[in-house]
Amino acid sequence: MSNGSCEQCVDFRMRKQKYYLRLTDAEHHLIFQYLLEYRNKLTSQGKYADGVDELIIKYTK
Repeated sequence: MSNGSCEQCVDFRMRKQKYYLRLTDAEHHLIFQYLLEYRNKLTSQGKYADGVDELIIKYTK
């Protein structure tokens, strides 16, 4: 492989396994509140909260 040839290269990327959690309404509410609080904390510190914003969007779908 030192010659730059990828004829023998193997793609080790695997499909990520998904996990599903069963949550009560109260647990859903807590997680959402924690995400909002963390987002607000980051923005008040002048840090980017893009990752948390994406999580909030995915979580609310």
